[in-house]
Amino acid sequence: MTLGNFRKDYIGEYILTKTTIRDGKKIQEREWVDNPIKNQHISNRASVLGSSIDKDYLNFEFLRRHRGGLLASKKLQIYGTYDLLEHSYMNFMVCLDKDNLPNLIERNYDEETIVYTSVKNCLRYPGHFYIVPHTPQLDERAMILYCAAFDGHNEIFMHGYHYNDSNRDDQSLQVKQIGAIFNAYPSIEFNFVGHRGAVPKYWEGCDNFSYMSYPEWVSHCDIGFV
Repeated sequence: MTLGNFRKDYIGEYILTKTTIRDGKKIQEREWVDNPIKNQHISNRASVLGSSIDKDYLNFEFLRRHRGGLLASKKLQIYGTYDLLEHSYMNFMVCLDKDNLPNLIERNYDEETIVYTSVKNCLRYPGHFYIVPHTPQLDERAMILYCAAFDGHNEIFMHGYHYNDSNRDDQSLQVKQIGAIFNAYPSIEFNFVGHRGAVPKYWEGCDNFSYMSYPEWVSHCDIGFV
């Protein structure tokens, strides 16, 4: 799994476009893809929406329009998963399920939001989606967090990454993948937003991981609502 790299150092990569068997040998065709995204962010802050579990507390559409601070100096870039589709547009989305991609195209969602998916899906729907740089093997909630870290934000606020009290000790693959992202980007501060009791203990051992309540996050980012 390739973690720890940043977009500022990313010029592009070769992707596998076709595999054939010829005379008993595997022949692979590759194509170079330039870095298509030049992500400029003002505040070096991002909110990552792992799920819609916070919908009773967080106005997603208001968050999308948020500026914050003098001359929008605290403006957040918004990253999210397909689970947030019905709530708002985002700056960046991850959708790995090929069955959901036609819906995004039909709704022209990809014209308003940069949608990341797998290489196979990009080849299946050319011109609509973007490959995840280096294509680490992660699930959607971990993948979108990786994308925010890859873009070089100094502070990342995690919404919708809650676990209930019964599985707070959980060390599932998803929890470990997210912990690996924390460790791969030690210069980034990852902030869980919500109730501390919903944080997996596996993450609490990471030096660059912390948590804050909703009111603390609202004040810290000059959100303007609770």
